[in-house]
Amino acid sequence: MPPATKALPSGGGSAAKKDEFVMPKPPAVVVWRNAPGGETSYAMVTKYNRHSVELAIFVPESRVVVPKTGVRFIGDPWNQTNGINADSGVWDFNDETLLLRKLLTRLTPEGQPA
Repeated sequence: MPPATKALPSGGGSAAKKDEFVMPKPPAVVVWRNAPGGETSYAMVTKYNRHSVELAIFVPESRVVVPKTGVRFIGDPWNQTNGINADSGVWDFNDETLLLRKLLTRLTPEGQPA
């Protein structure tokens, strides 16, 4: 696969159908977790590279923004073989992005509903 392209489990982390995706670019908003199934926080992508992103995490009920580097996608196969870095956590697409992706896949190439 080309750099910055990986398989994305559709449905917000379920291991159902595989789609292609490109790493989110700044200033994309994603969801960050300290571990799969852990509590979520919104985060903004500040930088991306081939395998991970750097995030500014918005801590709930706080004015503090926490920077995280080397955050891999929740469905990245590397996490399954090497484990999740407890300090970096994992990122996933937010609900709005997943909804938009579903709507866009229902359109024909001409932009008309299928």
